[in-house]
Amino acid sequence: MSKFRTCFFALLGLILMSGLLAAQAPTGKIIGTVTDDEGTPLPGITVEATSPKMIGTSAVMTNENGVYRIFALPPGKYTITYTLEGFNTIIRKDIIIRVEQTIRVDITMTPGTIEEEITVLGRSPLIDVKSTVKGMTLSQEMFEMLPRGRSFETLVTAVAGVNEEEYLSGISIDGASGAENMYYIDGMDISEMYSGEIAQWAVFEFVDEIQIVASGYQAEFGGSMGGVINVITRSGGNVYHGELIGYLTPSFLRTKERDTLRLELYDPTKAEYVNYEDLYGKDKVNDYEVGFSLGGYVLKDKLWFFGTFLPRFKKSTRDIVWELEGDPTGTYDRMQKYWNAQGKITAQPIVDLRVSASFVYGFYTDRGDLPARGGDVGGPDTKEWANIGWDYPNWSANVSADYTVGNNFLISARGGMFRKNQTNQQVPPPSDPRWRFMEGPPGGYSATTNTMFPEIPEALIHPTGWSNIGYSDLFATNKQLRDRQTANLDFTYYLNLGGEHAWKAGIQWVRIEEDVDNTISQVYALIAWDRTFVHPATKEETKGTYGFYGIRGGISGPFGTFANPSSIRWAIYLQDSWTPEFLDGKFTLNVGIRAEKEDIPSFSDLPEYQYPPIEFGFGDKVAPRVGFTYDVFGDASLKFFGSYGLYYDVMKLEMAQGSYGGFKWITDYYELNDYDFTKIVKGSEDGCGPYFDSLNWRIPSFDTTDTGLKAMSQQEISFGVEKKMSEFVAASARVVYKHLRYAIEDVGVQTMAGEQYFTSNPGFGWTLPIAQGGKFDDKFPTTPKAKREYWAVNLDLDKRFSDNWMAGVSYTWSSLSGNYSGLASSDEWGRNSPNVERYWDLWWHHFDKNLDPIEGKLNTDRPHQFKLWGSYVFDWGLTVGLVANGMSGIPVSRELDVGLVGWYGDGRLTDGRTPFLLFANIYAEYNLKVTDRYKIQLNLNVDNILDTKTARRIFNMMSRDEISLTDDERLAGFTFDHDAATVTTNAQTYTYTKEPRFLKEMTFYSPLQARIGLKFIF
Repeated sequence: MSKFRTCFFALLGLILMSGLLAAQAPTGKIIGTVTDDEGTPLPGITVEATSPKMIGTSAVMTNENGVYRIFALPPGKYTITYTLEGFNTIIRKDIIIRVEQTIRVDITMTPGTIEEEITVLGRSPLIDVKSTVKGMTLSQEMFEMLPRGRSFETLVTAVAGVNEEEYLSGISIDGASGAENMYYIDGMDISEMYSGEIAQWAVFEFVDEIQIVASGYQAEFGGSMGGVINVITRSGGNVYHGELIGYLTPSFLRTKERDTLRLELYDPTKAEYVNYEDLYGKDKVNDYEVGFSLGGYVLKDKLWFFGTFLPRFKKSTRDIVWELEGDPTGTYDRMQKYWNAQGKITAQPIVDLRVSASFVYGFYTDRGDLPARGGDVGGPDTKEWANIGWDYPNWSANVSADYTVGNNFLISARGGMFRKNQTNQQVPPPSDPRWRFMEGPPGGYSATTNTMFPEIPEALIHPTGWSNIGYSDLFATNKQLRDRQTANLDFTYYLNLGGEHAWKAGIQWVRIEEDVDNTISQVYALIAWDRTFVHPATKEETKGTYGFYGIRGGISGPFGTFANPSSIRWAIYLQDSWTPEFLDGKFTLNVGIRAEKEDIPSFSDLPEYQYPPIEFGFGDKVAPRVGFTYDVFGDASLKFFGSYGLYYDVMKLEMAQGSYGGFKWITDYYELNDYDFTKIVKGSEDGCGPYFDSLNWRIPSFDTTDTGLKAMSQQEISFGVEKKMSEFVAASARVVYKHLRYAIEDVGVQTMAGEQYFTSNPGFGWTLPIAQGGKFDDKFPTTPKAKREYWAVNLDLDKRFSDNWMAGVSYTWSSLSGNYSGLASSDEWGRNSPNVERYWDLWWHHFDKNLDPIEGKLNTDRPHQFKLWGSYVFDWGLTVGLVANGMSGIPVSRELDVGLVGWYGDGRLTDGRTPFLLFANIYAEYNLKVTDRYKIQLNLNVDNILDTKTARRIFNMMSRDEISLTDDERLAGFTFDHDAATVTTNAQTYTYTKEPRFLKEMTFYSPLQARIGLKFIF
């Protein structure tokens, strides 16, 4: 009964704690078999694991087959002790466990009349023989010896197949965009719910381990079509330890600014390279961090703590000459403050139960703004440069618990919350309304003036299109609160049934919510002088003495983004890892299935739209996963593996806000009977005439969402081999293929009534011609399907740290092709608007001048990539580290402006590639030992030690102006001649202005920048 009560209350506690989705348990496992010197399994062996990274101890007993399993082990270095009366005690040291890794350690014990301890050092297994996952794990011991930026994501590009691609909005894993990854801190999802990018940063002083997963992950993981990046924060221990920390990144440790390609200011028919540092001087930057960390215990082996406080202060000063404003000069400052902090508590309240709670805080303030570097945008009086700013609160929290029952049952519960906001706008909107001389919808935008009325006083007369306030200046970001709450409960059970099975089942819950108020506080009046209002439906006409006017942000509600949507998604998964008996335990089959339920929330406050516009049920997002591993010799020295899986995207909210009622725009219409338009103010909207109608210009587009919409998904197949070359060296090879199945985009469909936009799967459903069951006019070509095909071969050779050094080298051959780069658009050079990019805005966008589909190498295709990392520790206290990358340039595809960005009339890869890119970063630290416990560390980090200046882009636009063609001209086919700057159709020949920057290098690699650091370590 006592054991039952313990299990019951432990399970109850786990369920209650989970009420606070962790995608994964950030722990590992050690499994193995204990036999005697004749190979007979030994039951009843006590196996105990200890580590400085794990609170308490973890002890199990071998079963009747001599098998043991130790669950829920935090990443770290372990000592395993095997004891049984009548046998010599075996101690295995330096067993290294990484996140989500299963290590097999088999032991042979010998009888002893006089029992003695036999200690085995090193030789920790390098290969996880149960896993099909491919990626890399960076431990604290590794990344502290390598060059790195200040946040965890700056080092992940050392991994094969992982690049920082600015034209894909961040970290690209296996060709996917930065909006398609999942990012976690301690298992808490910190991905931006609108754009999919990283939404929280963690400096390395917070971090214990970073796991980067590129392929082969099992059914418990979802939401990613790129990769998964999981950060584990640091914990306390049975010894007090800490650091006093300081960093300085000054502008005087940065080399010269790169040249900028631009049009000449006074002759835009010519291009020029300018160096703003030569013209105006270097931006002065003083960037420093000062803080501390402290970890230890409250109760040894029972309650640990760790915390870090490391604020960052960055002041930037820029001197500007406003060349287009008569050359006035100015000096502008910007102050950014980052209040970075982290805390973690780890406890073992009862035997076999470990719990932890962590918190990461990233409050950020921004004060002042810097004008464009060239002084050619805006002017000294266009903004309150010194006062611009906002506050950006940002934090995540996570709780977790793992309860082990015997050596074959594990219960894990995790829950957390992530919150970010934008608030405290420093420059409030003007107190006056915005009056603009303009007719707006329904009559279309047409500038007006009041000069035709002689009775109007001169003070109230203004030219055509006049306004008193800029449009963007009207808005106030009062709040932009985004919350994510998650919970996860799973069970792992081991049993023998034709071999060993590891069954795992779990359920995940996520709730997202946004509370946004980015609206105007005054009214916006469009004054249609001497114009007549014509109702778009009834055609009824209304006109006052002087015309009419429309009010936004008046009696019918706010104008701007104003919404408080929320939604919940669920996931359930079941997986089995089976090692059958008939292959001597060398073969493992991993089979799993995941199902997700996801609703996209309505942003509307209209009663008829209070339901989800997009609903995917469990049957709509079924993701099977199959994989195998084969331990050829049964000793973890050579493994073959392969996997197949379907992976579904978690939809972002960018599209939902714009399409489903987030932006509010109701215009109230009034007769204009009084010429004194200054009477039109908030609260007196009828100051110049009576109200007569209202029209909603942002009715939610629920009815333009394809009823047969498929969830965005990708198919992945991978095969590979891992070989232990020596006790500390492993080699691996992987072949991976990733195929996009469906995308979701807003598709411009040509119907009999004109162009309409539908949220649909390009090339499916409503985007097909009418003859094929769609809505597209049959005279147009069939909408192309979204295509993205990624092939890669990765070759890796890694040496674990030993004999004072570690290193890794990799080569990747890859091919990235199709017509769709993903949720972030490389065709638009990094625009990140998931599901509402411009790919399918117009029917002709994916067809060349001959109406052939435009497919080929995508704009971030890099066929060859070489990566090298390593470090060496000298006996006298100096450590040096290096990370170097060499990679092919990206394709150059000439573009012509015929109505939409990203149209490649001659196809893709027309003009070669940008130059081969080679860059390297170095790190050095010197540790001065003060006493056995105290030391002083001086470190230096240098990014781009070679001061590489390689161009990262070639300007590819041929024309400066737009050539507008009719649909009939496009359907008939046309030609263009850039030498003559002409476009010839079946109707006529158009002439365009050549773009003088065409095929010139631009966007050069950033200058060398050094950072110095000082630590007092105890």
